Amino acid sequence: MRIILFGFAVLGVLVGCSATPQHNYVSTNTDLLRVGEKPKGYPVTYIEKHSGYCVQVTDSWRKDKVNGETIWLKNSQRETINCPTSGT
Repeated sequence: MRIILFGFAVLGVLVGCSATPQHNYVSTNTDLLRVGEKPKGYPVTYIEKHSGYCVQVTDSWRKDKVNGETIWLKNSQRETINCPTSGT
């Protein structure tokens, strides 16, 4: 009897999960993920100065799909460089 009840419980979970509707995606951090159209103005390259060294950062976006909806994920490539010297 317990096996039959367990079987009905598992079946109920499977049916409930398969009936869930698709959801629209919204990013709470648009600096890392965007939904819809590709962000404009990329790739962007800039230099971050840290104590004693500098890092050249190139930010771009990678296209992906989730449930048929286009999303864009930010890629950051980092490379340690010599800090630029000012001409003053």
